[in-house]
Amino acid sequence: MGDGDGASDDEGDVQGVNDFVAFPADLAAADEMIGDAVVATQNHGSDEAEKFLGAHVERAGVVGLVVQGEKALDAQVATIEDFFVELGTKFLKVVNFVGHGSSGRTTFALYRLKGREERVLLCSTKYLTPTITSHKLYAAGAPRRETFAMFRRILGITAIFFGASLAWAILGSTIFARTYSTANSLSGRVASTWGAPQEQAPPEVQYVWTESQTVTAEENGKKITREEKKERSQGVSLDSSRVEAQIHVDYRQKGLLWFSTYTVAFSGEHAFHNPSNTEQIFVFRLPLPAEQAVYAGLSVSLDGKPMPLVFGGSDVTARAVLPGGAQGLLKTTYRSQGQKSWRYHFGQKRNGETSAPLSSGISQANDFHMMIKTDFSGFDFPDNSLSPTEKRKTGNGWDLRWDYQNLVSGYDIALAMPEKPQPGPLAGEISYFAPVSLLFFFFIVFILSELRGIELHPMNYFFLASAFFAFHLLLAYLVDHISIHLAFAISSLVSILLVVSYLRLVVNWRFALVDAGLAQLIYLVLFSYAFFFAGFTGLAVTVGAILSLFVVMQMTGRIRWSEKFASPAPASVPGRG
Repeated sequence: MGDGDGASDDEGDVQGVNDFVAFPADLAAADEMIGDAVVATQNHGSDEAEKFLGAHVERAGVVGLVVQGEKALDAQVATIEDFFVELGTKFLKVVNFVGHGSSGRTTFALYRLKGREERVLLCSTKYLTPTITSHKLYAAGAPRRETFAMFRRILGITAIFFGASLAWAILGSTIFARTYSTANSLSGRVASTWGAPQEQAPPEVQYVWTESQTVTAEENGKKITREEKKERSQGVSLDSSRVEAQIHVDYRQKGLLWFSTYTVAFSGEHAFHNPSNTEQIFVFRLPLPAEQAVYAGLSVSLDGKPMPLVFGGSDVTARAVLPGGAQGLLKTTYRSQGQKSWRYHFGQKRNGETSAPLSSGISQANDFHMMIKTDFSGFDFPDNSLSPTEKRKTGNGWDLRWDYQNLVSGYDIALAMPEKPQPGPLAGEISYFAPVSLLFFFFIVFILSELRGIELHPMNYFFLASAFFAFHLLLAYLVDHISIHLAFAISSLVSILLVVSYLRLVVNWRFALVDAGLAQLIYLVLFSYAFFFAGFTGLAVTVGAILSLFVVMQMTGRIRWSEKFASPAPASVPGRG
């Protein structure tokens, strides 16, 4: 190239530089400047073009793109050289070459071959002999496997996530199996020691009389006639009722279940009259609300006078004489205890002749007034029951009233006791939800580590998932022995301590406490605690997820993800010699 032929050599050199290695489109101007520089160099000497661009091969084995000159170039060439090196450092992915040096210096140049596929060649400018051919030239020993390092990390984290999800599914199923396999037997045990659900009905009032009738029967082939007496009865409707029940909830725990047990103080005053003009014997029958129950202070009185009671299998009866057309006031009182619900059934057919079976048919009530007093909130009115006509808040409880002048209804008055959070089912639901919490936590930790320039290995994520799992495992077995709220607090502290103490060794205290610790508090502790508020869990988690998305979007809005997922940075360019 430097044979001294002047213009012809100049044009050849310019064409060679125009065929120089492909740069991005915005470096076209730089390409042209380099070509001009070569022409200028040729005018100063035939050997300048050969020494303008080259790679200095060191004995250490790393070859860089360098510009060598045996003579000092003018100011324009020096400026172009500096510009080329700066651009090469910033935009070329790989600028190092593997070479074997010799005792002398050898100069190399990069050329581009045009054709169907562009390829980069490293050539000796003296002999134009290709020495290295590649689509991209990498530093000596730089492993190509780093190109997909980010994707391998993500795949590893994903595998850990699905493994932890499977573990939580097994734990949740185990908790539910432990809970409900013994639910029926536990309910029976509570009923045997405390009481069953109670359903009270109004007393039956009827007067009785004896009738004699002649009965003919055949004995030993002979007809025998005798008198038989039979007791007849006639039901009497209640003229008015004043009923009151004071209910206090007293929970009992068996196994992994809480039972809504309660005590009730019941009293009722029922007015009636003798519909006949003659003195009649009245029979009063009070149905007991449950056979499996304890009754204290049970009494039945007429006009303030206690009556002797006869106890049957599921009721008590008493008798009294009432003059013809007289009014009577029947009062019943007792204290008892039950579970789950308390119900009052009107229990009389419209004709008032007999008592209808409990919870069946249409019932009638005249001038009916009922008050239920509670010292708790959170109760419910079951299906097919009458809502109160008036409610009044009183301290910790409520006064509920039902007032009817003439009621005909197939519905009852009922109150379902509030339920405490069930330790077993609640722990199972939290375990089933755990993968959602872990997903949010992994996502936040991954984003924050990228922002901080911290590379966490998938094994680090494995130990973080194990710390999450420790929370649910500890909670599942602590609730057998202590309050679920205390068990939740202890499990949360243990899990957070595991995460923070581990990440302070892996990264530092700030990342462990502020970044990971706060994320775990939100996505593990608060998300799980949302299950204590029935009906609001989904809303709480949704709001938390939206707020998290907003925060992450603001933090990562300026990140160029193409750079984050790009190939590793190129090796540095050696200094010019």
